[in-house]
Amino acid sequence: MRWEQIDMKAGLLHVARLKHGSPSTHPLRGPELRALRAWKREQGETVPYLFTSLRGGPMTRRTVHYVVAGSRPRARRHPIPGPSPYAAPRNGLLSG
Repeated sequence: MRWEQIDMKAGLLHVARLKHGSPSTHPLRGPELRALRAWKREQGETVPYLFTSLRGGPMTRRTVHYVVAGSRPRARRHPIPGPSPYAAPRNGLLSG
């Protein structure tokens, strides 16, 4: 994604689709615009890409997928599978 696809004044993100997809425009809200402006200041004015590799070039789709997949929260599983241990006394299955 390139910085030229973002219209900061109008608060819009212009997305060009690959493989005959139809282009779209998405609104950007205040927090998103502030974060993008801060990122642009940190990157510098000469960088044409929104997300860059360590070498300053554009990130590949594979790298973006890896970063996004790694940032997802993982589902936690209960250590004991099966019915809840608290359900047995309520159902009269254990005598107390």
